[in-house]
Amino acid sequence: MIRDDKIAAPRVSVILPVYNGAEYLAEAIHSVLGQTFSDFRLIVVDDGSTDRTPDVLTSFSDPRLHVIRFPENRGRVAALNTAIAESASEFIARMDADDICRPRRFARQVRFLDEHPEVGVCGTWTLGFGDAVSHYRPPRNPEDIRAHLFWSIALDHPSIMMRRSVLEQHSLAYDPCCRDVDDFDFFIRAAEVTQLANVPEFLLWTRAHPGEVSVVNRQEQMAVESQLLLRQLKTLMPKTTDDERRFHLQIARDDVDVCRLADAERWLLRLEEANRQMNRYDTVSFWRHLQWKWFQIHATVEPLVMRQPLNYLRSPLGGLGVMASPKCLSVFGLNLINRVRRWIKNWV
Repeated sequence: MIRDDKIAAPRVSVILPVYNGAEYLAEAIHSVLGQTFSDFRLIVVDDGSTDRTPDVLTSFSDPRLHVIRFPENRGRVAALNTAIAESASEFIARMDADDICRPRRFARQVRFLDEHPEVGVCGTWTLGFGDAVSHYRPPRNPEDIRAHLFWSIALDHPSIMMRRSVLEQHSLAYDPCCRDVDDFDFFIRAAEVTQLANVPEFLLWTRAHPGEVSVVNRQEQMAVESQLLLRQLKTLMPKTTDDERRFHLQIARDDVDVCRLADAERWLLRLEEANRQMNRYDTVSFWRHLQWKWFQIHATVEPLVMRQPLNYLRSPLGGLGVMASPKCLSVFGLNLINRVRRWIKNWV
């Protein structure tokens, strides 16, 4: 049921799907309604919730809040596409029912999009809290984001703000066939028709808890993610063997055995050569992300042996400059801490 008629549209429509999210929903809504930028409409899609979600929603009287209720659960993709169709604003912002917006998030993103008309989708850096603490700093500029999308997602989905004109001009919508990784699929397709960017500020807090979608549906998510990664690979290397595709997925997930480090190096260099021939990605950005992948493989490979640092440094993909970057030091330090924790757990 739709509680409202379309009226004169504000500059921003905020779309928030929720399914049985009563525990954190009120806090999420308060963080949206408390924005310093007030010219928005918050569209909440209650996706057939069976908990107290409807009661939480009716407890708010702010006229900017509008609710759409599905009689039964239809999934996040249907909720998002319905909310987009119901909105009529220049910009469309995402929000999740368990996250928290910083007060100036919308103001900063609107200003960024006004100053960068070539950008169609704009995310932000995010802070993770709850069951896990994290600092997510995705790439800032469009070339790096597009290269990063070859391996993994490069924007935090709940943080994005999009131009309606781009969605309409290119018929961009969320694909129901890509359930649970619909954001990854959406960004890959969006990067083909517009520029993607991230505001380098922590403007959203994302909550980690056992009930979040990425935890509950992890196996299905990985299966669809594999299809997207191989789809990306095919655009760069149309002809690959089954073994090569399986190994590519292992590299994408930093799951390379120590005895296959040389194979991984050869594969990454093949990708670099293929990109130079195809000219699909910015060569500097793509090379930088290949170097980053080479570092990640060495930072996570098991077991840890003394020859790995030399193996890393001897490669054209390696180098002390890459290792000394704050991003690499952070990943290496985190993996070292996790190794020590596992060692203690095994011996206590």
